[in-house]
Amino acid sequence: MKITTRLVLSFLTVSILPLVALSVASLEATERVGDLALEQSTAALNRLGEMAIRQRAEDVAAQVGLYLAAHPDRLEWPAAQLEGDADLAAIAVQPVGETGYTAVFDSDAITHFHVNPAIVGSDMHSLADSLPAFWAIMEASLDGTVSCGYYAWQNGDGVIRDKYMCCVPVTGTPLRVAATTYIDEFHRPVRETAAQIAAITRQTRGYLIAAVILVGLLALGVALRLAWGISQPTGRLIQAAVALEQGGYRSEQLSAEASRRDDLGRLARVFDRMAQQVQTRESELHSQIRQLRIEIDEVKRARQVAAITETEQFKELQGKVQQMRRRGDTETQRHGDTETGR
Repeated sequence: MKITTRLVLSFLTVSILPLVALSVASLEATERVGDLALEQSTAALNRLGEMAIRQRAEDVAAQVGLYLAAHPDRLEWPAAQLEGDADLAAIAVQPVGETGYTAVFDSDAITHFHVNPAIVGSDMHSLADSLPAFWAIMEASLDGTVSCGYYAWQNGDGVIRDKYMCCVPVTGTPLRVAATTYIDEFHRPVRETAAQIAAITRQTRGYLIAAVILVGLLALGVALRLAWGISQPTGRLIQAAVALEQGGYRSEQLSAEASRRDDLGRLARVFDRMAQQVQTRESELHSQIRQLRIEIDEVKRARQVAAITETEQFKELQGKVQQMRRRGDTETQRHGDTETGR
């Protein structure tokens, strides 16, 4: 792997991976905190909603009780006549929350006052099979105890939502007041908060992604710049080493690198001194080799001459030459004597 690639990968790994890990951890922590806050807020608002619904049922039951205490004869009226009492109807049917209401039924589960006139006079036993959770709450209140609970209700849009209902007895009468509404009506502040948290989370996610991209680009630029600053001098050092190996190195090849004030400049200067020393030693070595070759040639010639002169044949020839020389000298002397006698 090239040094440029290594530097780029190293910088990206060191800079981006921790940032990505921190970003992911931050987002997860933010989402967990948001979910926990929403969960706890929803639970708290549910409790407040339950208390508000029960309080509404108790208030209406108290108002109905006061009205009947002031008009005790109403309890003796037939059901149809009682249901026609507009004053009692105004007290019995009151709003609960945004869409909820109160209603009045008796211990036989017969509805006497309801926001829907079609239900007035209905026997709630008929809902036991279709709305078992609703009937369970109502049935538990028939003996005069307070009964509260949740049940699923399908609205006009076909959406099923949870409702909460509390049934409270009217003291001293067979009547019961039921207060009910969708529990999620109390969640509006939580839904608004959840929307704000989601918007902040998306914004934070966008900022973190932008930060990762920006840091990645900066790391890439720094890595490339650093790699270029290292790979270029390193490449010229390699070229100088190849030139030195081939015997063609010149100091001018590393003049730019040798002028640097960093470690690469120091390396270039050390390499240049080393190269000059190598070239000097190589030149001296070549001179020594030439001189040694001359000496070796002389020794070889001397050994060859010695090898020839030490042979028996050479000695015989040498002896014959000496004899011939002596004979020549003798004849020369005789010839001189003869000339002298004449």
